[in-house]
Amino acid sequence: MDTYRMQQPLRIDKERENFNDRTLKNKPMVKAARRYTRETLQAIMKKLIIYTFLVICSTFSFGQSSEKVKLQEWIKTNNIVFNSPSSPEGFEHFINCNDMHAYRKTIGDTIIIYSRGSSVAENIKTLKKTIKKENFNVLCYPTRTQNNGTIIIQYMRKWTFLKKNEALYLLDDYDKRKDDEFGKILTAWIDKKITDSEFQKQVKENENKDFGFVPQFKMIYFKGIFDNSNVYKFKKNQNFKEEKVTLLRTWNHRNKKYYKINLKTWTAGKYVISEDFEFINTEICEE
Repeated sequence: MDTYRMQQPLRIDKERENFNDRTLKNKPMVKAARRYTRETLQAIMKKLIIYTFLVICSTFSFGQSSEKVKLQEWIKTNNIVFNSPSSPEGFEHFINCNDMHAYRKTIGDTIIIYSRGSSVAENIKTLKKTIKKENFNVLCYPTRTQNNGTIIIQYMRKWTFLKKNEALYLLDDYDKRKDDEFGKILTAWIDKKITDSEFQKQVKENENKDFGFVPQFKMIYFKGIFDNSNVYKFKKNQNFKEEKVTLLRTWNHRNKKYYKINLKTWTAGKYVISEDFEFINTEICEE
């Protein structure tokens, strides 16, 4: 636990926050968007933020007080507790940088970590369904209320690592073709080229469509990788995407060496790794 708390002075990089924190109210795209991290929607982010801002501005002044009162009453009636999730069975709970909840489990050479993923604003109608989920207050949990009568729900994201021959691998499950298609559907909905019902239908069809992508492990670090340079480009047989990794800094703590690396990838690619892989931090924290 001391090693985990070593990261606490660091703050979460605000760029990691999901666009849904900006209060999407009762829109059908919320359910689909929660499956996607902020990074996967960068191409249409600016337009979406502007659109959301206009929606909020046009509705903010109507019924704000009554919605907030309804929410407070609903919270009390349903005994909603904020920022207090429980780890899944068999997982160790630890605190990531800036007091973010995370879980870890080691099975042989496999390390599974759940840490902060996307977040979404949900109204009472949506919350009634959310709190009935088996993983509520485990893999998704409420963090705070908003003045417009919604609660921010934090969803946890799964990371799977593999230790093998003094190297660390990460399971890459990003299907770019599926995500690109989702982006087109979302843009069409924003531009009002399709209705809400058409949007929901197309998103569901896209989720169920097989684009032929098979998740696979890719190397992100190995012992001695930075002996000659602070930058290393992986060969295809090491990392199927031939990504580049950069050493940001190193330090020692209790006779153990730690590395902070940045993997140039579609995900948030900054990780903190101990030399024995007993500690892996998936959060983006400031230097």
